[in-house]
Amino acid sequence: MDVLVVDDKEINLRTLSRLLSHRGLQCATALSAGEALQLFKTDRPPLVISDIDMPGMNGVELALQIRARRSDSILFAFTGSSAGDLLEAAHEVFDRVFNKPNDITVIVEAAATALASLPVKA
Repeated sequence: MDVLVVDDKEINLRTLSRLLSHRGLQCATALSAGEALQLFKTDRPPLVISDIDMPGMNGVELALQIRARRSDSILFAFTGSSAGDLLEAAHEVFDRVFNKPNDITVIVEAAATALASLPVKA
């Protein structure tokens, strides 16, 4: 798996994972941070793209837990929010923060670029 996409809205998951798949990236999806952590236990993808405003565990808390498990993870956030403490925290924890739905093609390009820059494992 190349990318784990996390969002509590299924339409967002399908749209983003489909676009990433069209770029040749293997995606897994999770409808919650808890589900994402379960997936991350068995397969630790180099890139996680997560919504930040989700019920239960939010994206910032998820990012902190992922960093604790794999410090070299690339973490992208995407959000519909334009202000607030959660967004401020996201800018501190995530490598990049994008607006949805406006930046969806930018996210896909940034993901492909980030993964292409990783060293090839033999």
